[in-house]
Amino acid sequence: IMEKTRDKYLIICCFAFIIIFSFAFMYNGNDSSEEDIVGVVVSVTKTDSGFVFNLEDCSGIQYHCFTRSNIQKDAVYSISGSFSDDRSIFFVSGLKMIR
Repeated sequence: IMEKTRDKYLIICCFAFIIIFSFAFMYNGNDSSEEDIVGVVVSVTKTDSGFVFNLEDCSGIQYHCFTRSNIQKDAVYSISGSFSDDRSIFFVSGLKMIR
């Protein structure tokens, strides 16, 4: 009888470990879809609803972005926000001028 009880608890513990381990891999620690990018503003165009600009990061990748806040060309910014569904434009929800 003692052997069956020990086996039962061993099986329950193994399943509990597998379930907890599975959830740990499914959860990446980031609940939002927001991203952060740091780069230099290389061009700015004023529109009726805000500003469209291109931001180049340190690896040379350029991001086409939109913000409602005024932004300066040739300045370094840290921006946060999210991409459009097709990832063609980055919608800025927060920006901070670094220099």
